[in-house]
Amino acid sequence: MNEMDFKMGIHTDLDNVILELMEFSQDKRVLTPLTNKVDVAIMALRYIQNQISEKCIMDNNNILRQERGERESSITE
Repeated sequence: MNEMDFKMGIHTDLDNVILELMEFSQDKRVLTPLTNKVDVAIMALRYIQNQISEKCIMDNNNILRQERGERESSITE
């Protein structure tokens, strides 16, 4: 498993956790102070997801730049 697959796996796992937490916070039997904490946890997990996504995009862009640079250098040689 490469690093990108690992990051995307974490991203997907966070999606599943967020969905479960959202269902939990919608349960009317759960006390409001607890749902507030769950909502904060959901926001934190979404922030982490966004950071992972941004890192993956940056990594992909760097890989593409390197590949483009290698192709351009081989053409000029």
